[in-house]
Amino acid sequence: LPDFPRRVERVSYADGCKVYMEGGWLIGESRRNFASMAIMKQSFFGPVCLDFYAKVLKPCTHDINCMWSGSWDEASNTRALAYVAGIGLHEFYVNGQRMGDRVLTPVPSDYRKTIYYNTYSLPLTPSNGRGDQKVCLGIVLGNGRLFPMQQHKPYKIHTFGFPKCRINVIVEYEDGTTQRLQTDDKGWKVTADGPIRANNEYDGEEYDARKEMRGWAEVGYDDSKWMKAERTDIPQAWLRAQMTSGMKVLQQINPQSFKGGVVDIGQNIAGWLKVRVHGQKGDTIRIVYAEKLNADGTLYRENFRNAQSTDTYVCNGDEGAGRWWTPTFVYHGFKYAEVTGLRNAQRDDFVAEVVA
Repeated sequence: LPDFPRRVERVSYADGCKVYMEGGWLIGESRRNFASMAIMKQSFFGPVCLDFYAKVLKPCTHDINCMWSGSWDEASNTRALAYVAGIGLHEFYVNGQRMGDRVLTPVPSDYRKTIYYNTYSLPLTPSNGRGDQKVCLGIVLGNGRLFPMQQHKPYKIHTFGFPKCRINVIVEYEDGTTQRLQTDDKGWKVTADGPIRANNEYDGEEYDARKEMRGWAEVGYDDSKWMKAERTDIPQAWLRAQMTSGMKVLQQINPQSFKGGVVDIGQNIAGWLKVRVHGQKGDTIRIVYAEKLNADGTLYRENFRNAQSTDTYVCNGDEGAGRWWTPTFVYHGFKYAEVTGLRNAQRDDFVAEVVA
């Protein structure tokens, strides 16, 4: 892709609620570290996020799922690149397949100054003369630090509204032409009724498997009950390619012991506890994190102050003998974790994952 001028055109607000672009943003970045560039010409999209939403003192909010279905000509395309600004955090999907192996994407930034977008190379199906390829683009959005963890000090902790996204997919063809698929208020649908019921770095993540939407990011999914995505407010910041490679799971650690419901990892890590969950529908499994123990073997939690640092999983009854689960949009600093609600739990049901 060509280099673009380093400038951002002005954004005007017609009524204080929705955003209208005057020609769009033209964003440029250097090519060092093999970062890809793109023209990001449309506004951010998500659920309706009016200004007053940002003033609600609510520490946790649901995840947001966005989805679009359409097609491109698979007979002559050579590559397809997606440029995704999904903030606070996101996971991006194409035809049900999650793109990339990074976690907690994008890396943190001050949304008053910088918004990062990530670049994904999309899988192309061999044509075999079949013509148009049906494609479904999906994204799950989490709070990250866009909607802050807690608001006990509103004069220090900035709020930027609910999660939102801005996506360009550029499909290149052999004859030199391109096709653009992008977020708009026409084909994109959105819902906040997914399985991640709450997420923030201080308090943890709540996941209700009974809310899972199987096939939601695949062609043919019935999204008739989803809301239409609308333009939202956006932070006044530069939109830039993320130059660093981002975080990922670097190591898995088997627990040293599991006694009295407490998992001992053997060392302090940043990450989460991966759990083989199972149970009857409605069973609630809680994972409470700590860095040290009291003399009686219980978790020492005084240093967490009012942070819950607890992950919660509610079973849907279809886990069978067990399936592995980790939170998506949070991480924890811990050496110990107390697990309750998991029937007949054994040490082999737990693996600690180091994230960096």
